[in-house]
Amino acid sequence: MTERGFGEFLSEGMRPLALRVEARRLLELEDRLLASSDDREAPTARFVVDFLVSTTREASDALAALRQSYIEFAANYQSASGADECNEIVLDFAKCLGARGVSLREDRKALGRWFGYDAVVERFRRREQIAEQGIGFLIERVGSVASAAIREAPSDQRLPLFRSFQIESLATPLLAHSGDERVRIEAFRCLSRCLTALPPGQEIGAVAAQLVQFVNRAALDPGQNIWIQSEALALVLHTAPETFVRTVRKRLSEPREGDDLFVRRRAVRLIASHLPVQPELWDCVELILSDPSAYVRQELPGSIVRTCPEKSIGFLRRLALDDSSTSVRASGLLALPLLVEAKEEPNPLRELLEEVFERESEPYVLRTALRVTDEIQKAMLSFDEPRHAEVWYEEIHPALERLHKEADSLVVRRSAARTRERLWSRAEPKRRKTLEKIEQTRDRTRPRKRSRMSRDDLGTLPTQTIGRLMAVAAEHDFGLFVETRRNRIRITRGHRFGFRLWRFLHELRNPATDKRQAHRHTIGRVFRGDMHAPSAILCELSETTVPGEPLYLEEEDGWRPYLPLVDEVISSLDEGFRARTLEIYSAEGVTEVTSPSSLIARLRARSRLCRNFQHYARLRNWRADRGGRAAEYVEALRSLGIAVRIRPHDDGKQQTSSDDAVTRFFEDAK
Repeated sequence: MTERGFGEFLSEGMRPLALRVEARRLLELEDRLLASSDDREAPTARFVVDFLVSTTREASDALAALRQSYIEFAANYQSASGADECNEIVLDFAKCLGARGVSLREDRKALGRWFGYDAVVERFRRREQIAEQGIGFLIERVGSVASAAIREAPSDQRLPLFRSFQIESLATPLLAHSGDERVRIEAFRCLSRCLTALPPGQEIGAVAAQLVQFVNRAALDPGQNIWIQSEALALVLHTAPETFVRTVRKRLSEPREGDDLFVRRRAVRLIASHLPVQPELWDCVELILSDPSAYVRQELPGSIVRTCPEKSIGFLRRLALDDSSTSVRASGLLALPLLVEAKEEPNPLRELLEEVFERESEPYVLRTALRVTDEIQKAMLSFDEPRHAEVWYEEIHPALERLHKEADSLVVRRSAARTRERLWSRAEPKRRKTLEKIEQTRDRTRPRKRSRMSRDDLGTLPTQTIGRLMAVAAEHDFGLFVETRRNRIRITRGHRFGFRLWRFLHELRNPATDKRQAHRHTIGRVFRGDMHAPSAILCELSETTVPGEPLYLEEEDGWRPYLPLVDEVISSLDEGFRARTLEIYSAEGVTEVTSPSSLIARLRARSRLCRNFQHYARLRNWRADRGGRAAEYVEALRSLGIAVRIRPHDDGKQQTSSDDAVTRFFEDAK
């Protein structure tokens, strides 16, 4: 730390937002520190900590003097015998608060109008608040800089260094500060940080027994500020571990209503952090599991996995399967990827997830489980375990297929299909490598622009596999639309727009005065290529006056990308003189749109679609609560000679399942 500048020392551990907020204070401290230093080239942590400690003491003494002057002012004002004497006392106190020269003359002129006892007291309160904020900032800086210096010292020198900083004598009076509670909170936190920096065992006995008793009383006192109680608990843990066990048992066994839940949640984190070294704390885990607050129970999974991964799976099962709160069950699942990072056996994780898929009925928990399934495979790959990632997909695949076909919620079915596709795309090395290349091409292509890829970049994978990988890459991004040109392919990222006859007709039929200015009202989506991988998320949240937009449907948590947009159908009719088949790849399968073989039939179908665009768009966005049948849109297209069908994905090894809620849109078009 000796090669750092004063500014770096003073800003130790501060976040970017805090640096901006406290920039003025930091600059003032740095100027004072530079003025008091004889060697500006080689600042040391010891010098900076000593400076901060002395500055904090000076600020505390100044605040005490300010308060004493107020007490004397109040007493003198009460004993004053007349208005003139009261005014002089008020002016004297204003001078004590810093009024000089012009400011003092203005105060004298304002006497009898607005300036008086209440005004000068308000001025004092403001000065007091600023002083307390400054002390809180200083003591927080002392804790950060001193704890960093202690950690970097050799183990046998840390305790002497802590004592030489005189942190205890500085913080002790501030622990009982009467005023802004943030000063007390920062004093507790300062002590806790410095004691945590000591080697295990050395923090016990590092401070006076009287201070330990005071802190323990604060940890047990429900009348104290919530954050003071929380910091006091942490301080008790470091100074008196045996006392901490009794204290935390009492807090957990006697839960109170209201903000007490924040203290108990902090207690959960502290308990979990010391489970490996204090086995007697395992009894407290049962108290946590029975805590009435879901917010408190939510903290247990992540905390216990980080400290005792080998013993946590049993508790995670109880939380994920048996807890009454959906948020707690989801929290129990979200901790599972941490077990992969801890190199724990993946089979118990898979068994737990399969049981959740089988027993759980809440969509929120099921979607969380699907997300965790995906995160576990990514964690396996990040820890260079590709074989585990492939086995993970193969073993969890049947459970995902069952969920895709049988889940009560359509939202869960869609999530299951998307999760299955992501797992599939990463299961084999060739697919992973190709997906990376597709994503690299996607990321370097600006929206509505095109990029080229060589067919060699995609390896020897079949077209069906490439389409599925395109769908995975486009799921949470702009859609990808592929045109094949001999040995090269051209990828368009996002929708492109151009003149559309249907839009021209729509604007003629629907004149309005509230249309956007400086915007073309004769354009619509123009698609190119015979392979489309639409985005799963980019859609309108509410219906617009312009028909044909991808519209979010709450019951499906999406816009049904497996159903072609009317613009897509029109674009497929424009692809040359020969009839072509458009393939739309999504998590639900491959949707095939085949144009009529006759050029005249294609022109006739295009004319009908343009003239009745709004009607077809309304059929596509069918909802059960509006009546009609789901298959009406595809039937209407079939009546124009356009064949539309969907088939499940098939990579030669296994075929994906078909969801009845998807195939109902195509049931009469087989």
